[in-house]
Amino acid sequence: MKRLVVSIFSLLIFYEVSGQIFYDFENADISGWIQKPAGRWQASTINPLSGEFSLKHTFDNTGSSTDTIMVNLPSWNVNNGDVTWRMLVRHGYNPSSSNSWWIYLMTGDEIATGTPASGYAVGVNLSGSDDMLKVWRVDNGIPQALLSSTLNWETTIGTANVGAIEVKRLSNGTFNLKASAGGTFDNLNDYGSAVDVTYAAFKYLSIQYRYTSSADLKLWVDNIGVDYQAANPNDTTTTIYQPMLQIPSGEILSTSTTPSKAVDVLRFVVEDMGSGDGLPTYVKRVAFTNPIPEISQWNSIIAGVLLKGANGEIPIKSSFISNTKLTLEVDSSEMIIPDGLAGEYTLSIFLKPSGITDGTSLQFKIDSIDHEFLASVAGSGFPKVLPHLITSGLFTIRVDATMLKIHEYSHNYIIGKPFALGVAGCDSLGNVDTNFNHDIALNLVQGSGQLSSLLGLVQPAIGGIAVWNDLIYNKNENIRIEATSQGLSPALSSEIFISFDTTSYAGNPSFQPEAEDILSTKNSAADAVEVMRIKIFDV
Repeated sequence: MKRLVVSIFSLLIFYEVSGQIFYDFENADISGWIQKPAGRWQASTINPLSGEFSLKHTFDNTGSSTDTIMVNLPSWNVNNGDVTWRMLVRHGYNPSSSNSWWIYLMTGDEIATGTPASGYAVGVNLSGSDDMLKVWRVDNGIPQALLSSTLNWETTIGTANVGAIEVKRLSNGTFNLKASAGGTFDNLNDYGSAVDVTYAAFKYLSIQYRYTSSADLKLWVDNIGVDYQAANPNDTTTTIYQPMLQIPSGEILSTSTTPSKAVDVLRFVVEDMGSGDGLPTYVKRVAFTNPIPEISQWNSIIAGVLLKGANGEIPIKSSFISNTKLTLEVDSSEMIIPDGLAGEYTLSIFLKPSGITDGTSLQFKIDSIDHEFLASVAGSGFPKVLPHLITSGLFTIRVDATMLKIHEYSHNYIIGKPFALGVAGCDSLGNVDTNFNHDIALNLVQGSGQLSSLLGLVQPAIGGIAVWNDLIYNKNENIRIEATSQGLSPALSSEIFISFDTTSYAGNPSFQPEAEDILSTKNSAADAVEVMRIKIFDV
C-alpha cells in the first residue's frame, strides 16, 4: 500500500510543500512499480518482514542476473529541503561480490531507460565484497563509497534477521546513515555523515538485486518510507532552552493512567529570537529522547502525553512513542511564539494500566544536535543544532499496594501432594508493589478438609510476593483459598479441584499364562480360561 501525505502552506509568493510516501505492500498491489526484467518481484506472504505482505524477489532463475524494481518519486527539490529514507531489508543469502543488493535512494530518468544511472544508493557490496553497509555515490553506473558503516551485514544481521536502515539527506548535501539489526527503527545506531552535492535528480527510487542461480528468491524489502521537509527560507534562529524553574525529580504513581492524572515531567522554553524576518514561529513538531532506554522501556510504560502552554493544552495531531523517542505532531496554529518573544511549555505523561514495574525510572531529554523540532515555513524556524540540550529530572514509578492478588502457580492439585501458590501486594490495577513486605495469611473458605504447609499458612511478602511451595490438602473436593493482609483488600482464589492421584499405571507382571487351546464347551464362569495378567503400580 502507498500512502502519500502532502501539506501545503502559502504565505505571499512562497509555498511550502512537505510530504511523506510509505509502501507497506499490505494491499498486495505493486502495479505502480516498474520491473526490469518484468515478472521478477511480488508482494508476497512468504515470511514477511512486517504485517502480512512484503516486497520479495520471486523469480526462480536458472542463471545469474541483476533484477530491478523501481517507483517514481514525488517532485521534491532536495536542495530546498531535508529527505529521510527508511526501509526494512532481509537478505537470505550470505552477501558476496556476486550476491548483493542495493537501493537507489534518488536517481534521474536514466535508470528507467536502461542507461547507466547516476545518484545515491545504500546497500551491501554494490562494489567489492567486504559485506559492510554503505552509502554510495554512483557516477554513470560506477559506484564510489561515500559513507561506510561498521555494520557487517553477514555477521551482524545474517540471513534470517531483518535490518532497519535510515538515510537522511539535508538540504546542504549532508548524508547521514543509521541502521539497526533488530528489525525496528527504535534503536538505530548512527554510523556518521558525509557531504556530497554532485547530484540532485529526484525521479526514481529503485531496488537492485544481484544474484547467482543458487541465490535468487532471497531478498525481501518492506516499510519503505520517504519523508520530505521543506527548508525554512526565513530566519532559523528560534531556540529552545531550560526554564528558570525546572520540574524537580519525583515519583509517579502507577495509577496515573488517564489524561486527568497526567504528571508533569519536563518544562522547556521556545524563543523566537526576532532576527529580522518579522515573523512568529509556528511549531509543528516537538520531540523528546530517552536518556536511559536500557532500563526504561517507554513503549511499554507510557500510554499517552499532554503538552501545555500558557493558554492551556496544545492539540496533538498524532504521537509516536518508541523506547528511544517520543515525537508529537502538534497544531501549529495553537503553538505560536510571536516574533521576538518566548513561550514556556510543559510535557506531561500518563502510564499504561498494566505491566508497570515498581521503581522504574523515567527521564526525558531534548537533544541539541538531533532535536527534530520542526516549524512551519510560514514563519521562523529552528537551527540544525541547538545551543544546549534540555534534560528533565529523574522520575520513579511508585506502586502502592491496596489489595492482594493470587497467582496460582500449580496446574495439578492432588490429595496429599504439595502444590504452590503465590500472593502479591498490588495496586488497584494489579501492578506489584515490590516494597510491600507485610505478612500474608491463607485461609480455607470453601472445603471441609485441612489445608496445611510446613512453612505455615502465614508468610511475609518478599519483593511484594509471598510464595508457598508446599501446600497440601487432604480431601478430594473443590476448594477456595482466601489471602488476607492487614490494611489490604483480600484476594480469593478461583475454585481449585483437588483430585485423586492419577500417577498409577498398568504394567507387565513377571509372567503371563501360557498359550493353550480353548475348548468350545467352556461356556460358563466356572470354566473360564486365564488368558492375560496385568500388574497395577501405585506410585
